Amino acid sequence: MKLISAFILFLLPTSAIAGNTLIAPMINGLGVCESAINKGISDSNEALSYCESINETSASLIEKKLSLFGNQKSIDGKFQVGYVLSFPLLSYVDMKPNGDFKINKKNISYRLKLLKDSKLPVVLYFFSNHFSVSQNSHIEDMIAKLDSRSLMKLSDGTVPVDKYFASRIYPWSINSNQSLIDKVRKSTLTEILTQICEMSSSDKNKIWSVTTLGEVHYTFPNFFSGMGYKEKMKLTDYSMDSVERFRVYLIDKYKTINKLNDKLNSNFNSFDEIIPPSKDIMSDHLNNFFEHLNYESSGKLTLYGWADLGKNKSSKIKIYVDGTDVGYAEIGLNRMDVYQAIPTLETSDVGYRYYLDFRNMSHGIHSVDIVHEDSGELTLLKHLDISVMDRQQNTPKPVGKPVQFPVENKIRFWHDYPESLIAVYYNPLSEEFYNFRKNEVASEIYDYADIIRSSCIGKEKVFSHQIAPVLNGDWNEEKLAVEDSLKINDHYNIGFNAYGSSFYSDYTFDWLKKSKIDRYGIPEAHPMVNNAGIIKKAFLRHHDNGAVFVVPYYIDITPDSFEEDRNHAKFKIELDNKEYNSDVYFNAIYQIMNDN
Repeated sequence: MKLISAFILFLLPTSAIAGNTLIAPMINGLGVCESAINKGISDSNEALSYCESINETSASLIEKKLSLFGNQKSIDGKFQVGYVLSFPLLSYVDMKPNGDFKINKKNISYRLKLLKDSKLPVVLYFFSNHFSVSQNSHIEDMIAKLDSRSLMKLSDGTVPVDKYFASRIYPWSINSNQSLIDKVRKSTLTEILTQICEMSSSDKNKIWSVTTLGEVHYTFPNFFSGMGYKEKMKLTDYSMDSVERFRVYLIDKYKTINKLNDKLNSNFNSFDEIIPPSKDIMSDHLNNFFEHLNYESSGKLTLYGWADLGKNKSSKIKIYVDGTDVGYAEIGLNRMDVYQAIPTLETSDVGYRYYLDFRNMSHGIHSVDIVHEDSGELTLLKHLDISVMDRQQNTPKPVGKPVQFPVENKIRFWHDYPESLIAVYYNPLSEEFYNFRKNEVASEIYDYADIIRSSCIGKEKVFSHQIAPVLNGDWNEEKLAVEDSLKINDHYNIGFNAYGSSFYSDYTFDWLKKSKIDRYGIPEAHPMVNNAGIIKKAFLRHHDNGAVFVVPYYIDITPDSFEEDRNHAKFKIELDNKEYNSDVYFNAIYQIMNDN
């Protein structure tokens, strides 16, 4: 593909302006410079050490790579190309065995030199969540060993350290002020901001936006594939710090134990007796009912699956309970697992979901029917018998009748969860624990966002970098507990990651409208679809809906001689990478930047 020389003409200092959306790819290889490559170095850590020793950054490599997208400003004036300058916070820490630490100011200064060396606009990514970033996870291991308060725990006291691709996963405590991880991250962040604010105005003006921390959420065993409903519900955090904060949360809300007992229909003598629920009444011995926890214990049963509804806008899915229409299921949610298994579906926006609120439903076996509606014609997709149980586990009896519609046999569909005859128990303490965890996640991001916006970087440029299970039809929102962090607030602008149809589906844009989010960022995006037209249309819709920036994930500036994680490399946006339709993604961005 011919390089567009006009790219160079637009390499001028800039800042975000209304009506302009920055396309800023995530970069792999920020620590690699041209001299290291010319010297024959093929190890990322060795390259970083060498480049830092000669004070040379990767600016020229980044600009050459981004020039492959053609114009730096799109012909229609709606888009501009930049890049993500990431700061892995734990990479700038020198730590001693006794827990004393010092921030490596020189290394931070070297990374910031990249901001000076390139005239391109940047999204700064202050990165420190559960993914390991230090060489051989050295710093992460030290923090984990030095301070137990820094880690979340499962109910059995174990710490779910895991792996995701080549990275180790550390379940750092959420909203645990004064833990070692909290002190280290805040000290590093403060030093980075101090150095940024000492830079010239022309360099600071290159900062388009800032995202903070990365994905913040609770975790669980089998991190790579455990976001759904396959295994027994195990989640974090049951550390003593978290338990104490849960009790304080209840005290602040209810004031007295009597008011809490009235709400729960319980008989606790004090808040000190309360332990977050962690046992499943169907398989574990409970000392009292309020220990019960599973996928439904907070009072809502998730009905989900997928259906190929095609392009017929009148085609919907509705839910009947005991023969009564109770409303429509959400449709058009992301199901990448289905799309990858059945590429003929053409898109991954085939998921459906309905939250059945059974908190006030009567004890008994209820009929739940999932029905396809098309231009007034109703056909049955799936019938379920749902046993709503009481605390005494009395034998339930049928209380309702199913619908009498013909069985649907024209569309492809599958109902994933739940199976018929599932027994559900509502534990109001489980609901409170879920609400508490949602509040904790939001508070964690508030805390760090406030540090950033109190610097020379104002609130308008501060965004979250959050996972969005609401957009994915088979993800368990309660495990992650991020719902509150995706709501408009006074601390940061909403930033959410978008993979698969989460980037292009009508559902995503409807969610933005419903949530009244009209200014936002997408800190990670890969549509993973074999249709450049769909991708281009989505970019334009995001621009028109208020997207300040979109971060394609990802481009690589290292040569082939450098080692890479082959599974992770499937996301690499290049002309010759057909994995996850990354080549189609490249072409779509090129067309956006260069077509009228």
